[in-house]
Amino acid sequence: MIILEAEYKVCESCGRRELVKDREYGCDQCKKLIVMDDGNYDFLSCTVFHRGLNSEEYHFCSWRCFFAKLTELETDDFIDFPVLSFERRNEGCTVADFWRAVVEIGTIKP
Repeated sequence: MIILEAEYKVCESCGRRELVKDREYGCDQCKKLIVMDDGNYDFLSCTVFHRGLNSEEYHFCSWRCFFAKLTELETDDFIDFPVLSFERRNEGCTVADFWRAVVEIGTIKP
């Protein structure tokens, strides 16, 4: 999710737009800033597919946010879950964080 649009400055002499600040992305659940450049892939993403319609892509800062959003998502097809990777190091995205979130789900009463 885009939480802050890019900023541009217009050159007074030629009228060309120059990028001053790139857009910022955030978690689709809690809106926490997610850095999506410089080869940083320490965030979680999932895709929600719909029959005959475009798919929707979501980005999350943690497994906790993913599972919270999962309860709100609707589809008539399927959801491609984030990859469970042992290489993720950001807090909230590790394998241990995944299991903590799963345990939390099991302790929540519907």
